[in-house]
Amino acid sequence: MVFEVEVPLHCVSDVFETNTIVTGMTRAVPGGASIELLPPDVPVEEPTLAFDSAPLSTIAVTIGNTVSAVAVNVISSWLYGRLKSHSRVRQIRINRRVVEVTPDGIRKAVEESVEIEER
Repeated sequence: MVFEVEVPLHCVSDVFETNTIVTGMTRAVPGGASIELLPPDVPVEEPTLAFDSAPLSTIAVTIGNTVSAVAVNVISSWLYGRLKSHSRVRQIRINRRVVEVTPDGIRKAVEESVEIEER
């Protein structure tokens, strides 16, 4: 299962924990997921909402077909941890839906984007 996270370009180095940004780069993340930096959309979207004039980068998050609630919490907490230092970033998009950058906001959006395995 894959879902997309759109973040401002200046956050990508923190998400990937590197200073070198290259389209197609991948990284394993906690919770059994991996992320990949996708090529930019063409044409560049018009600025909307709280995204002002900040260009957005799209990151594909790949996880298993079904995941546990624990994995969702781990992935969500990890993503929030990468974004919280950017105090001006109050919203991101997850699967094209605007999401508040809070632990609960990100967790709910990730839950809605994946099929959670019932135990």
